[in-house]
Amino acid sequence: MTEKEPHQLEEEGKRAFAAGRYAEAARLFDEASRGFTLGGDHLRAAEMDNNRSVALLKRDQPGPALDAARGADKIFESHADVKKQAMALGNQAAALEALKRYDEALPLYERAAELFEQAG
Repeated sequence: MTEKEPHQLEEEGKRAFAAGRYAEAARLFDEASRGFTLGGDHLRAAEMDNNRSVALLKRDQPGPALDAARGADKIFESHADVKKQAMALGNQAAALEALKRYDEALPLYERAAELFEQAG
């Protein structure tokens, strides 16, 4: 069996997600993230982590979803990608909300809203 390239894993993950196969999507996004990280593409790795977070939330796994999304906002910020930074913060907030950690979720939602407004 040949090893797949990260972009192939990403596309398979997107297809699995669209088909409602969230566990498979989360696994594929995780593999893609690792591949992008090994290749030095930390921005794409953060995108995969963000995608994995959403897939895990869809599987009602907010703890792992929060872990997946942590730090992605900082990577997007370092690349001046305000929209993706906002999305990452929103994903973290959604995971915190699902964990009933509302006091932590609210400021992240507020910051995400500010960033979305900046991004236009």
